[in-house]
Amino acid sequence: MPSSTPASATNKAPGAVAVVPQARTGIWFRVRHNRQMIIGLVCVGTFALLALLAPIIAKDPAALDLMNDLLPPSSEAPFGTDELGRDQFSRIVYGGRVSLQVAMLAVGIGLIFGVPVGLIAGFYGKRIDNVTMRIMDGLQAFPAVLLAIVIASVLGSGLTNAMIAIGIVSIPGFARLMRGQTLQIKETDYVMAARAVGARNSHIIFRHILPNGIAPIIVAAAVSSAGAILTEASLSFVGLGARPPTPSWGGMLQTGYPYLSTAIWLSMFPGVAIAVTTLGLNFLGDGLRDVLDPKLRRGRN
Repeated sequence: MPSSTPASATNKAPGAVAVVPQARTGIWFRVRHNRQMIIGLVCVGTFALLALLAPIIAKDPAALDLMNDLLPPSSEAPFGTDELGRDQFSRIVYGGRVSLQVAMLAVGIGLIFGVPVGLIAGFYGKRIDNVTMRIMDGLQAFPAVLLAIVIASVLGSGLTNAMIAIGIVSIPGFARLMRGQTLQIKETDYVMAARAVGARNSHIIFRHILPNGIAPIIVAAAVSSAGAILTEASLSFVGLGARPPTPSWGGMLQTGYPYLSTAIWLSMFPGVAIAVTTLGLNFLGDGLRDVLDPKLRRGRN
């Protein structure tokens, strides 16, 4: 009696590996099926959209209404009002603009200076590596927030100086990460082959090392953005960040601190905004790591 088993199944070799369709292994498939990535995109995208639509959906964050100060959340003021009668929802929305701006520019400073330093140190090694890495070690010897406070104190208070301070603090992390990637990639066979055929150092760096080492840098940038927002909030809390009346989540926490027992919403809503945004950026960084490194994703599973 003939078997009903398909020929394709009976003829398959014992050690054969099933071929997975390209649509199920592409980057967009991994993004759609990565929960952390989706949660991070939703959190960060929501605040980015609110910040973009701030002039449409929010009131003037600096408008005073002393007759309606310290009002609890209501239909007219969803997040209540502060001690000067300013609308808390509007200030949080505009404060999101400040936080996202700090995250992008501060991390941008870290990338612009840290990645080239790491590339040069890892590629050329010897004395250049020793000197640059000792400088990076000196910067990393201090806690990030403390170093940012010191630099901001020297430069003076203000949002621009705060972004510069946070950017300087983020340089060593990117430099050391790029150096590690460079040391690993420059020993690979394709780089050795490029050297053997007489390729220039600049060609090897920009055609082989940088493209193949950029994925961890992208992940680190997302995670560092969360740290930049927290550091900016800390600087604003101690008066070294955005100057009044510019709304800042850290400044709103400092303003609401004396009213914790009577008007908790002054600190609760900016605190939640900071927590959700930083959590979303961390989820986004973890999701990017899984998407850009499928072997790590399979190892977790």
